[in-house]
Amino acid sequence: GKTVYLYTDIDMNNRAFSGIGDVNRFFRGTFDGQNHTISNLKINISDDRVGLFRNTENATIRKLKVSSANITGSKRGTAVLVGYEKGTLTISDCHVTGASVTGGAVDGHSYTGGFVGESKGKLTISNSSYSGNVTASGGGDVGGLVGFAETDGTGFYNCTVGTASSRAKITLTGGNSNRIGGLLGCFFGDGTVTVNNCNVFASEINTVGEYAGGLIGKHYGHSNINNCNVTANLIKCAGGCDAGGIIGWIEDDETVIKNCNVNVYEIYGQVNAGGIFGCYSGDTEGNIISDCSISFTSIKANSGNGRA
Repeated sequence: GKTVYLYTDIDMNNRAFSGIGDVNRFFRGTFDGQNHTISNLKINISDDRVGLFRNTENATIRKLKVSSANITGSKRGTAVLVGYEKGTLTISDCHVTGASVTGGAVDGHSYTGGFVGESKGKLTISNSSYSGNVTASGGGDVGGLVGFAETDGTGFYNCTVGTASSRAKITLTGGNSNRIGGLLGCFFGDGTVTVNNCNVFASEINTVGEYAGGLIGKHYGHSNINNCNVTANLIKCAGGCDAGGIIGWIEDDETVIKNCNVNVYEIYGQVNAGGIFGCYSGDTEGNIISDCSISFTSIKANSGNGRA
């Protein structure tokens, strides 16, 4: 595909905008923001796949800043940058500040994230940050950067959600409100997710449903997590199951977590709660957890286990 360059800052002045493309048209190519800023971006449409780019396929987005974005979708796949992606998507050196993302739901899934709503291809996000709120109602899979991903090789490198002085608020309300994470709501696949040198600063990662994690809400597959930090007032799943400082629930036999720090006031799981995992379901062969620290005031579960 071709490369599109942004040559100047753009103030959208909160004018009505539906995003680039539609549910049937994909952006295929490279968008280079050249470190310019799109400000006061407002998108509010009653449809799937809502964002600056509604659909991408084999695309790259780099060196783009977005300030004061307000993104609202009523169905599945809502985010500031990309509603839905397939093939490959590489996002690098992108920074979103002062954002608010609100997703809807279809058939129990919301797929709502700060950067990407629904990822069906190999997704890589590096050297990027998101500051603001992410929320959805009536469906699951909500994350500070990505709502849902499923492909081997998905990776997050040198990424930050929130700041020390302005923490992100990530919430899920209503029925079927399951799977919420500081970076990624849910990974559903047989491959590996890599998370290196990432930081989450959150006031709350909170669902009325099930599965909440400081980095990942619910995780099927392998994980390789290194040098990450989670700082939060609250990580909570009130409706059932598991809350964890790193991952809420994981089913895996090759989990590697090294040099990670969790600093949380309260972790609450309706069934299980833990400083690293809320619940681990799988063979422990090949698992490595080393050089990690946990600082907390309260880890508690209503009907299961509360543990570090």
